[in-house]
Amino acid sequence: ALAQLPAVQARRIYQHYILGKSKAEIAAAEGVKLPDDQVERHLARLAHTTDDSTSSLSRDFDAGRVGEMELFSGEAVRMAQAHGIDAPVTCRYYEGLKERAAAFSK
Repeated sequence: ALAQLPAVQARRIYQHYILGKSKAEIAAAEGVKLPDDQVERHLARLAHTTDDSTSSLSRDFDAGRVGEMELFSGEAVRMAQAHGIDAPVTCRYYEGLKERAAAFSK
């Protein structure tokens, strides 16, 4: 199904799949029961986005604001580490966000 989508949209959906699976594992370790189809429902919403669709975090970054970075990415990384969960994509995503955010204070 991804092969039928524009490249930017397909890449976005795949990245969200990996991030969603990682965050679902973290949620389970935290004792949070997510619906079994949580990741798939999120991906279904993404399938209706366009190549120029952006997230609130992306819009915050475009405006030079850190926004929800720590709440959604930083906290997920810290929880994964606390539970010994290997979440390399989540960690790389967060590191990239921190690098980008560092430019805001310059």
